[in-house]
Amino acid sequence: MAAPGPGEYFSVGSHVSCITCLGQRLQGEVVAFDYPSKMLTLKCAPSSGKPNLSDVVLVNLAYVSDVDVITDRAETPPHLASLNFNKLVNRARAEKEEKLLQAYAVSAGVSVEGQQLFQAIHKTIKDCKWQEKNIIVMDDVVISPPYQVDNCKGKEGSALSHVRKIWSPSSCGLGSSAVDSGQLSDSSGLSGGPREPRCSWPPFSPQSDPGDGSHLTVTAASGSHIPEQLRGHLQPKPQVRGKM
Repeated sequence: MAAPGPGEYFSVGSHVSCITCLGQRLQGEVVAFDYPSKMLTLKCAPSSGKPNLSDVVLVNLAYVSDVDVITDRAETPPHLASLNFNKLVNRARAEKEEKLLQAYAVSAGVSVEGQQLFQAIHKTIKDCKWQEKNIIVMDDVVISPPYQVDNCKGKEGSALSHVRKIWSPSSCGLGSSAVDSGQLSDSSGLSGGPREPRCSWPPFSPQSDPGDGSHLTVTAASGSHIPEQLRGHLQPKPQVRGKM
């Protein structure tokens, strides 16, 4: 069948297949459908092969063909699960603050080793900030370039001891060519260059973007809960390349 016209829609729980403009066939269960933006959300089999995961694919119907409803859901979908929006807002705020810290390090010209060390410390000690190119921990410990053990100064005590315990080439990943799986770029200010941005809502992690604007795939950390969590709440409107 063709993409839905006026008055037509995809029922949540139905199984749908389609072919992207690159010839890739997508098939999965409908999680959500936003008619104005022509965006269809499918829960598909995990590309990782892990049974406890699911790929959640955001499909731009303007870039697909041969949309077929394999099985239509007859019964009424279950009620929407409640969402803790305060928790989501707090997580989004924390993610933004973390990205701002990373962006500052790039704009200040901090070395890769310094960025890696900051991230390693910040994972366990949130009271960690930049002062120019120096890392300040709990206002007691100062780590200056080139970020070696000898550059860690402060009052002898638990804070200094803990920071020195965290510091090591193995724990911080020093010597690798990326920061936390990707060197940040200063072009965007908040996100990485080759590093894939993390989705704000914790159940997801980035998976793939084919580059043709037809769809975006993320991995659901708990696939069995995706329909319950997203039905009706999700109106996917990702940025796509090309004209809609």
